[in-house]
Amino acid sequence: YFGHSAGQSIIRGQNIKKLKHCPVAILMGCSSGTLVDKGEYDTDGYIMNYLLGGSPAVVANLWDVTDKSIDQLTGKMFNTWGLLKNNNNNTNNNISLVEAVSSSRDACTLPYLIGAAPIIYGI
Repeated sequence: YFGHSAGQSIIRGQNIKKLKHCPVAILMGCSSGTLVDKGEYDTDGYIMNYLLGGSPAVVANLWDVTDKSIDQLTGKMFNTWGLLKNNNNNTNNNISLVEAVSSSRDACTLPYLIGAAPIIYGI
């Protein structure tokens, strides 16, 4: 999902929880990975719907990001992970999602602000 927040206006969390096999979710909206406290040991956030729906991993942003910078980071992440065709034939098909996100942080203008926002929940 690319847009504002985590896509709550597109699909209800209850529908995501009911999925039998939810694929890896990539939520690149502002603050899409923010969790809120629900007591001393319990947290909640929209990304929890994906994890409870069986998604092995969720890529989400912890805080607000600029669209141009996060688009640059996401493009590099997709290329590194092998989702998009790259002009270079030097692609490594054994790159994990975690490695792809980590190595893409410097693709945006502010790598220590915007580049640090995307994190991965899950395995």
